[in-house]
Amino acid sequence: MKMSLRPAWQKWLLIFVVVFGLAAFVGTALNGSDFAHSPLLVGLLCLIGCGGWSLLLFHLGRFGEWEIKWRPVIPVLALLLGAFSVALTIMAIYFTEKYLPLQSEIDPHSSQPLRNHAEVLTYFIAGVGLREESMKLLCFLPIAFLLRKIKDRRVILVSASLVGLGFATVENFQYTMAMPTLSGRFLTANALHMALTGLCGLALHESFHKGGDEAPRTLMTAAALHGLYDFLLFYPGFGYFAMVIFCLVVLRWLRTFHECIGNFRLQIYGDGPRPWRLPWDRVSASSLFMTAVALSIACDLVLRIPLVGLMPSILMAFMEILSSAVLIYFYLREIGEQA
Repeated sequence: MKMSLRPAWQKWLLIFVVVFGLAAFVGTALNGSDFAHSPLLVGLLCLIGCGGWSLLLFHLGRFGEWEIKWRPVIPVLALLLGAFSVALTIMAIYFTEKYLPLQSEIDPHSSQPLRNHAEVLTYFIAGVGLREESMKLLCFLPIAFLLRKIKDRRVILVSASLVGLGFATVENFQYTMAMPTLSGRFLTANALHMALTGLCGLALHESFHKGGDEAPRTLMTAAALHGLYDFLLFYPGFGYFAMVIFCLVVLRWLRTFHECIGNFRLQIYGDGPRPWRLPWDRVSASSLFMTAVALSIACDLVLRIPLVGLMPSILMAFMEILSSAVLIYFYLREIGEQA
């Protein structure tokens, strides 16, 4: 990465201060209010987090330069299909847990106790990872059909990532309504689902054009990593190992973006300047990324302040910033301002 951090860090600090200041104000104002944990507020915060990451994807994918017939429809359709994949996943849960012995290992309502670790790992890979990644990829198929003639890999990667983001947004709503003090989902879940589905969707598109077994291999790898990530989070004290998997997946996703962006710029612009087509294109790529990260952490802050108080919530937000440092480093290292 070749970019000067000296002028940029002041801008990034301002973004975090403004976003966190607004979040602290809103969270404090909601203290004691019935609206503090209402479905409307949780849904609004989930949409705000989704919006921040969507703008980043539009910027990384150079949405304003997509010369395809379905350009205005693709992002909305991708998010809606991603949200719909949650319903398909719930249906898959019903059928697999009805006809396959996959639920008793960790289900707290089951009459059977926890079994050995190998069976729990099997559950998370075959009963969680494979299920969710398959349903998301299935919902990407209509978009893959619309974009079947597109050769620009950025378009496919962004579209598939938006499907993952749509899934994560609905899942965040479900988890937050059930466990309002759960920390970090707006950041980690969004990034992980975008990365896994983006890579799987790109592999599917390339398998259509080149043949081979890249799509099933990528899907199986994504399911295994997803399952292993959840498996490690299930056991107290192993969360740091889960974050290693998270970082590796996101790093692979960012490197793929790096390759797509570099190839496109070389083919279309060479060393010349690129056109500015959309309003957010005039904002630096790093600023949009920092805004997405800040909004993700701020959503947690708004929800927690009415429940645990201002200072404990700020401390937890500070810990989230520290935990996101690796993600920020990977982004600046792989993408920087080149998007």
